[in-house]
Amino acid sequence: MRKVPVTVLSRCQRFDLRRVGSDILIPYFTEILGKENITAEPGAVGLIARAADGSVRDGLSLLDQAIAREPQGITEETVRTMLGLVDKMAGFDLFESLMRGETSQVLAQMDVLHQGGTDPLMILQDLLELTHAVTKGKASPDSLRDASIAEAERKRIQTLAEGLSMPTLARAWQMLVKGVGEVQQAQHPQHALEMVLIRFMFVSDQPTPGDILKQLKDGSSVAVGTPAGLSAAVPTSLPRASSGNPPQALRNIATLPAMPDTQVHTQINTFEDVAALFGKKREALMQAALMNDVHLVKFAPGRIELRLKDTAPRNLVGFVTEKLHLWTGQRWIISLSNAAGEETLAQKSQTVRKALEDNVRQSPNVAAIIRMFPGAEIVDIHTPHMNSEEE
Repeated sequence: MRKVPVTVLSRCQRFDLRRVGSDILIPYFTEILGKENITAEPGAVGLIARAADGSVRDGLSLLDQAIAREPQGITEETVRTMLGLVDKMAGFDLFESLMRGETSQVLAQMDVLHQGGTDPLMILQDLLELTHAVTKGKASPDSLRDASIAEAERKRIQTLAEGLSMPTLARAWQMLVKGVGEVQQAQHPQHALEMVLIRFMFVSDQPTPGDILKQLKDGSSVAVGTPAGLSAAVPTSLPRASSGNPPQALRNIATLPAMPDTQVHTQINTFEDVAALFGKKREALMQAALMNDVHLVKFAPGRIELRLKDTAPRNLVGFVTEKLHLWTGQRWIISLSNAAGEETLAQKSQTVRKALEDNVRQSPNVAAIIRMFPGAEIVDIHTPHMNSEEE
């Protein structure tokens, strides 16, 4: 809409189509199933409504697929298989094991999911969704009243929200988001996911910055590797669906230490600034990739959406995300898109240069020189503006 000229917009009627909430989609889908005399588990309808992401059309398409799979009755397991989702309770168990730092347990659960044919990227996305739900539930308990959340899930999310601190959840979100790019670009996604989760658990053993400051003020030594316990005001254990043994206390995940105030960070306002920054930092290969192999779809401070050419480096997303955070002191989210996007920066530069060259050719002096020296070509163009920048 923003790319449409104002002269065109002034002659158009605009209709903003808002997303339809799960509280409306679930009764609507249930009514349709009733008219078709098809039974469905409430959890199955909730999953379809959640996957529709506010789109009635997409939800009806998913509902048609589910009916085609099981015309006599739609089960939650069928919908999960159709959508490629991890079993919800297995996802909770994996999340809780991660928070406790139980390496062997996590790897065993990962192996079971892998043998069951679950996509590694889908596992990571489910962990992100669960982290978001727990964080949202902790920040606003009223959000757990969403009709698309099953009662069993609601209870476990509430218990997790009570047992985990906000810095812990924020750090978990940051590490899992960073892992998405690694899994997408890896030759073996399963191996990449295991490395992301192992790194996740080892960070959970590190003391938080608050613990370090407290120990330094008290004059005691800093115990690196000692897990930080939960405060006495919240539960120290969480129920697990897969085991009758009492679970261990959750471990808080340490947040990254804040960068010192004396560090000067670079301000990024455009995608051109991103490419220029990589050149300034002597990352010539990645700068060339950003110039030639990337089509910008959307840009906003802290968020970039790109379409990559087949020639783009496999680690471009993860590498650029890490470097931008290091150089700007800001968290950046880089996502991939199938949209056409803009011309590459190299193509834009060529367009500008061609326009400048055509303008120079029309100059009487340049035209006279070319006539005097047949076959002469314009090799380079320097303007006073360029020379001042170079100085």
